[in-house]
Amino acid sequence: MTQNKRGSIQIVSRSDRLYLHFTTSGQRYRFSLDLNKTKAGMKKAQTIANTIELDIISGNFDPGLDKYRDKPRAVTTPTVGEKKGKTVYKTSRKQNRLPFSPEEIELILNALQTNQFCSKFSAFKHSHYVPFVSTAFLLGLRNAELIGLQVKHCDFDRRTVEISSTLARTKNCTNAKARVRKSTKTGNIRFLPMSDRLYDILLTQCQGKGKEDLIFTSHKGLAIDDKTLQKRVLKPILKALGLAERDLYAARHSFGSRAIEQGIPVNQVSALMGHSNIETTMRNYIHNRMPDKLPDL
Repeated sequence: MTQNKRGSIQIVSRSDRLYLHFTTSGQRYRFSLDLNKTKAGMKKAQTIANTIELDIISGNFDPGLDKYRDKPRAVTTPTVGEKKGKTVYKTSRKQNRLPFSPEEIELILNALQTNQFCSKFSAFKHSHYVPFVSTAFLLGLRNAELIGLQVKHCDFDRRTVEISSTLARTKNCTNAKARVRKSTKTGNIRFLPMSDRLYDILLTQCQGKGKEDLIFTSHKGLAIDDKTLQKRVLKPILKALGLAERDLYAARHSFGSRAIEQGIPVNQVSALMGHSNIETTMRNYIHNRMPDKLPDL
């Protein structure tokens, strides 16, 4: 691997293909240029890097990166489960997981609650998923942790939620029958406090259920498929609201960013989110913002 160390944007070569690596507003980008490592390719890569750097400085940076491509990135080669000839547009995982602002969260929850963008021909109402999505924003769990929450994990006397297992997908499958019960990603158990809002949601969801029952289920009474929820509910709502497309995991990133912004110490945020070490929290949620003033002597 070779790279140009001049400036804040690095031109990186892997297998004779060129990429740009840079960080802005706390987000790291690895931008494939679809250029070969030739004299002409390096010259064009430097031009694109200069354009991006100027846009960052002037406040005109496009986080979707489409502005800096000759054409939108597309994959036209059919893959497993993809209809032949269908064009698939890809968005980077980091873009799909950018935090929502508190105002955006309220817009999303209100759209769900009022079935604002739910088709009258739909087999279910969007409002069915209000408790699930609300809890995603309130607890900041990984998707499989949230999907796998059982009634026995809630202690309403102590007002805590036990995060000790997940209902994880199997390879390339997300539906209820394909999920298996596993330990958490780091193998640790954590107990999260219930806010008043979360307490009310969970208490209502647990009523009339057995200890082993899932707290949240699909409209068919099965484990929730986060991929299907994304496609049929969240994506249409975000599009109708004019918000950038993001997946359910963005709720976790929103939780982490909100916790840091509200002054919760980073070691406590790390514990709440179940990170294996504090470096993970700092890398993803501590953004290098310029302070308003210098420290006093």
